[in-house]
Parts: sequence; C-alpha cells; structure tokens
Amino acid sequence: MGLHSPVILHSGDKRWGSPSVSEVEAAKVEDLKALVERAFADGPVEVVITGDITVDAASRAVAATLGALPARSGRTPKITAENGAAFPGGAAPVVLPTSSLTASGQMLVNMSWATRGYFFADLKEDASLRLLVAILRERLLEAVRGQGLSYSVSVSAPSSSAFDYGYLAATATMPAGKAEVFYDAANKIIAELKAGEISADAFERARTPTVQDFRRSIETNDYWLGLLNSGWELEPRFDRARHYQQALESVTVADVAAVARQYLTDARLIKLSAGF
Repeated sequence: MGLHSPVILHSGDKRWGSPSVSEVEAAKVEDLKALVERAFADGPVEVVITGDITVDAASRAVAATLGALPARSGRTPKITAENGAAFPGGAAPVVLPTSSLTASGQMLVNMSWATRGYFFADLKEDASLRLLVAILRERLLEAVRGQGLSYSVSVSAPSSSAFDYGYLAATATMPAGKAEVFYDAANKIIAELKAGEISADAFERARTPTVQDFRRSIETNDYWLGLLNSGWELEPRFDRARHYQQALESVTVADVAAVARQYLTDARLIKLSAGF
C-alpha cells in the first residue's frame, strides 16, 4: 500500500509515485541535468535561518555568500488548476491484491478523507482537526482491539504547505477478510463524533498531550524551519506562528464535532485495502 497509495491519493498523479525499476535503470545524468539546470542557474533563492543568531549576523552572512551571486530573474512557479494536487474524494474503493502482510494472513485497510492544505484551512478548524485525529485514533484502537482483531491502528492528517491539499487517514492492520469490520467500526464512531458524543474525560485525554506536544515543538529549530521554509513572506505562515497555540487551546467538543461533520463525509472519502 505504501508503494501505490501516494499516486492513488493524488488522483493518479504520477508526480507522487515511485518510479519502476525499468524507469530507474533508464534514467540518465543528462535527464537530471536538464531538470535542474535552469532552476540552479536562474531560480529564486530563499534563505531561512533559525536558532541562536541575530538578524544582523544572519544578514551579514547571507550578503557575503548567497547574496553575492548575480541577480536572478526567475520566479517561483505559481500553483494553478493544471499543476495543483487533487484528492479523489468520492472515488470507488481501491483493492490492492497483496501487501507485505499477505503471507502472515493479515491485510491493511484504510479510509481517507480530503481536508485542506497546511496554510489554507482556518486556524481554529485546523486545530479542531488535530484533536479529531487524536480522539478518532483512540476510539478506533479501542474498538478493534476490543474485538481482538488489531493492535495496530493509526490516524493522521498530513497536509501540503504548497498546495491546498490534505487528507485525514485512518489505517489498521487487520486479519485477512476483516476489512468491513474496520469500516463498520469507523463509521459507527464517526457518527458518534459528528453528534458530539465525546466525554469530557476523553476530550481532555486527547487535548492535553496534543497541546503539550505543540508547546514542545515550538521550542525547536525544526518547527520554525518547517514553518518558514518555501514562502516565508506569506502572511498565513506568520498568522499560524502567532495564533495557532491559542486556537489549539480554545478548541471545544462542539468544534471537534463540527469539523467531523465537515470533513468525514462520503463525498470526501476513498477506501483502500491491500491483501484479502
């Protein structure tokens, strides 16, 4: 599933796929050179520095190195309908015949719903989605583990910082032939979440570690580098830097239920499974 799902979840767009062995063997150095030569020669250069450094020191360092390069006329490519990313929401289920787990009598099952890009969703909405992920993960694990079927359940919500593209994915390792058990359990839980059936205790168990993890992350250089990289001048990045913690801390049960109703719909859904 890991090999094929990126292309499937991008509506067949092979930019997100892995090349075949024959394609790798046929690749030439000249092909790579043609691909990157123009960008290296004339493409815009963006420098992001994080950590224990002053603005003046960073400016001097860049001015003496990259800043000394000849002026460049290249521009950052614009995202359009022709080169954007599309999620196959509402598509027919995809069944892959085998997986790495087939020989052990297990299969992978997945439900994915289209969401928004990292800098495209409203901050409160994005923060509510983050808590929905945590709550759904715990409820799904409890449901399938309670039936003795799986101890391997994951829920995540990856999103693009360049495209208005993202998805919420729920995946589990199940015994062969038990995909529908997982789908039925997920559908029942999702209906409960949409109705706001989340206890105060369950909500706090999801909220507290999520907020704590975020507070720890903003103390790292990696967080700030990831936030500012590739388009530091875009206002949504600064808006997220200034206000996301407040948005996360203010999420309520009603907010989580609302975002579940908004995103966890059949029109946004595609089901994947690997193995039988």
